[in-house]
Amino acid sequence: MNAEADRPDSPDELSGDLRAAVERLKQQPVPEAAMRSALDRAARCDSPLQRPPHRSRLIAVLGFAAAAAACIALGVWFLRPSDLWADVVKAVQAKPWIHGTLRGTSPGQSREFWISTSRAIGGARSEEEISFFDDRLRITYRYEPPKKILYRLPATAKDLAQLFEIFQGLFRGDAELKTEFSGMILKDQKRRQTEKDGRKWDEYELRLQIPSRPDDDARMTFIVDAQTRLPHSMTMNNRGGQSVEWSFDYPENGPADIYALGVPKDAKLIDRVPKGDMSRIYAAIEAGRDRFDDFHAIVVRGLPPDLSPGHGPGREFPMAFLVWKKGRRWRIEVGPAAALLEEPVPANKEKKEWVREACRKGFFTTASVCDGKAIYEGNGSSDAKKRGTFEFVSTTDGAHACSYGEAQVVMPFMRGYPPAFNQPNDRTEETLNLKPSEGPPNTLLVTSRLVDMRSHDPARTFTFSRFWLDPMRGYAVVRYDLLFADPAVKPPTDRDRQELMDQWEQTPGGLWYPTRVGEGSLLNGFKTGATWYHFFLDFKADMPDDLFKPAKRTVLTDQYPVGF
Repeated sequence: MNAEADRPDSPDELSGDLRAAVERLKQQPVPEAAMRSALDRAARCDSPLQRPPHRSRLIAVLGFAAAAAACIALGVWFLRPSDLWADVVKAVQAKPWIHGTLRGTSPGQSREFWISTSRAIGGARSEEEISFFDDRLRITYRYEPPKKILYRLPATAKDLAQLFEIFQGLFRGDAELKTEFSGMILKDQKRRQTEKDGRKWDEYELRLQIPSRPDDDARMTFIVDAQTRLPHSMTMNNRGGQSVEWSFDYPENGPADIYALGVPKDAKLIDRVPKGDMSRIYAAIEAGRDRFDDFHAIVVRGLPPDLSPGHGPGREFPMAFLVWKKGRRWRIEVGPAAALLEEPVPANKEKKEWVREACRKGFFTTASVCDGKAIYEGNGSSDAKKRGTFEFVSTTDGAHACSYGEAQVVMPFMRGYPPAFNQPNDRTEETLNLKPSEGPPNTLLVTSRLVDMRSHDPARTFTFSRFWLDPMRGYAVVRYDLLFADPAVKPPTDRDRQELMDQWEQTPGGLWYPTRVGEGSLLNGFKTGATWYHFFLDFKADMPDDLFKPAKRTVLTDQYPVGF
């Protein structure tokens, strides 16, 4: 090989249509629209108005303490089949209250919580925050002492309630514990009996690991009184030297409401529990994502709204995405769509068939795949040793799996029912306008304003989001704006972004989804510099189970050639 071929990014490592496409792409300047789109998505990664991809985290919500709780949930899940753990669950359930106290190595890390599994209520208290939940009423309260503001929120608000759910499920004996602290797997477990101060203890030691960070593991030790079968403590350590210890006791009484935890009776109460139209809108958005039909799709990015072919300055090189979704499982592949640049859509052929035939002339590489339990990322490296391998990214509960990577862009329900449409929380404030003066006709306008920046950089954070929803399409979002400032105070700039969903169809189950999506500058609209996505869905396509394995695709190769 020559020196050029020995370079990792050399096109000599490629062949056929893909090599020709890469050569053609290298000769073109990066289109302004593509550059702006990339910068836009990079900016969103810091925006609390946009949910980040669901990756594994060791520090979350309650810092190291919450991660420790997550490890308990994951580790004990493996232990639950034993009769010994069933005895622990039974012993805990006989107690009216569980009280946990945390002591950590970091300053201000002291926290405590109370849970009553029989009454389905509980609370938590720390220097930064006081919380209380009522699982039967599906209500959560949160109070921040520095602000002296008490929020009333629906139980769907994910934060301290996650910790409550973990411990409540743990001590309730749930068959499966659900938690969003994903990405850690159990590597090893040990159980031994110890004796200290004349008392016998059962000690469970678990080692957990983040596969994408093999050098960052954690060890958790859970100690149970051998006689009473009641958990006494849990200690967790990681390689970075951080450690936390939960100690448990079982009082007869606990807090009946958040005021019993020390919140002043005269604290200002802000009720964020949605009512009326907003309640229906939130339910519709969630249902649109959760109940979307199974499908196979071809998604084309980079062609104009009318799919016209051609070359020239400012024209993006089109890419095609193959998407399969079956229940909680999905697969996304990507490949060049050079054939779409050559000829227009014939008058006697449907656009979907024309796109499918063009895709048969290229070949595709897996971007990511979800087997229903975990997400894996395909490696398309030019390095022959790495090419075609798959890297574990994160475990998933299914609810947010489609927020990862390309899935949030090429899944049509993520466009029509975006996760960026925030559930009620204490960081944003939403207002509903039933008769907006601008935007698509016959729509409602929901404006989301960021009221708590916390650790986010204002220069890189969208502080306003505007969603136009169509009631005749099940409250699907037909336009979505992201702004850095209040448009009533500061005119939009070319940094402010807009997404427009302007063509729609229905699934066999009756849900509406966009078939064309434009992304562009809010200032310039879609006259110049916009990127368009075209969605072609098939709800009757054959989808073998092998599609959803983290491996090179070996099925449907007669329909779509496989690259590396």
